[in-house]
Amino acid sequence: MKAFLRTHGKYLVIVVVATAIVLWLWGQINWHVLPFSEWDGWHYRKIAEAAPGISAEAREPFRFRLLGPWTVGVLFNDYVGGFKLANYVSSLSVVVALYFFLCYVKISR
Repeated sequence: MKAFLRTHGKYLVIVVVATAIVLWLWGQINWHVLPFSEWDGWHYRKIAEAAPGISAEAREPFRFRLLGPWTVGVLFNDYVGGFKLANYVSSLSVVVALYFFLCYVKISR
């Protein structure tokens, strides 16, 4: 573990902190005003609200995109906060995975 942290620790901290800053500065959409209240997010919120059931209100093709919205609806009571947390966790995971992929293909840190 010490060798891993010695090799990658400093770079991972830089990557994660930079990603966290970008996510913190990222703008927010007010889902309660037009036209945002009728966009794709409306369907995903309906799927999350209906979980663990299936939403009859969400139109196709949104009705069939269950993995993210349904999981957020099952795991979180506050589905808007759940979507935000899932987005942050997945974004950080992708950035860390990209770092390790670049190390795997022998690109210098």
